[in-house]
Amino acid sequence: EQKSTFNRRRSILIAENMESNREILGDLLSSDYDIQYASDGKEAIQILRSRKDEIALVLLDLYMPNMSGREVMMEMQVDVDLVNIPVIVLTVDHGAELDSLSIGAMDFIPKPYSQIEIIKARIDKCIELAEDRELLQQLQRNRLTGLYNPEYFLRYVGRYDRIYRDLACDAFVCDVEGFNELDRELGPKSAGILIRSIGISIRRLARKTGGIGCYGGEGTFMVYWPHRSDCEKLIENFAENVILEKESNRLVNLRYGVFLNAQTEPEVSERFARAKAAAYSVSAEGQICGFHEGNA
Repeated sequence: EQKSTFNRRRSILIAENMESNREILGDLLSSDYDIQYASDGKEAIQILRSRKDEIALVLLDLYMPNMSGREVMMEMQVDVDLVNIPVIVLTVDHGAELDSLSIGAMDFIPKPYSQIEIIKARIDKCIELAEDRELLQQLQRNRLTGLYNPEYFLRYVGRYDRIYRDLACDAFVCDVEGFNELDRELGPKSAGILIRSIGISIRRLARKTGGIGCYGGEGTFMVYWPHRSDCEKLIENFAENVILEKESNRLVNLRYGVFLNAQTEPEVSERFARAKAAAYSVSAEGQICGFHEGNA
């Protein structure tokens, strides 16, 4: 008889530097979960990528060789296949809690390990919250990029403005010029690889600026961030780090535009229309980004 997916045993990855600690946790949890083990950060990432559809939660030691727990979380945050897997940090360093929360940890388990029922309750709660969040994000986010869908994004920007009434913000657009031609010539698979690759860079940009990102479809990406004085340098660095496949690079050109002090335009969608227009206004040789400025 086939088991219901709702009753399946969850699989947990224990990424812990010390073998004795891995064994302690494995012995405590193996009656309720299927256990995978990693002894360092690189091995943890390899297992996560090979078993991304199986791992329900990661128990992650912060201090590991090759790649630290913090670096593992940073890698997960920019990988659309891994970003929704919940992480519980294993640590004796309470000072690391705030930093870990800021880059994606859901909870903490202090060392040494005790009170197994409390540990199990925390694990179950994190898995439950992550599964609920994933259902919600399927409605809010583009599956290919992990970025917000345009309808939710525009509502989010409006809400952001209401909360931070006195904060100046910029609207950024990255547009793939020639996207439809690439889709016709190379097919949807190549177009999808291109969009996913740019989406990873956009996620990094949104995190770096404290902003929010969106994939608007047909090769258009949007980010809304608190106003910066270094926009030109920021976008130069972004452009240098976007990786395009050789065939895609032959067929498309990335256009960048920013509407500075964008909240001076009341209509949210118009802010990004102006940023996109600025992207296509660039004519000077060597100029990477076009700018339009509102009246602050």
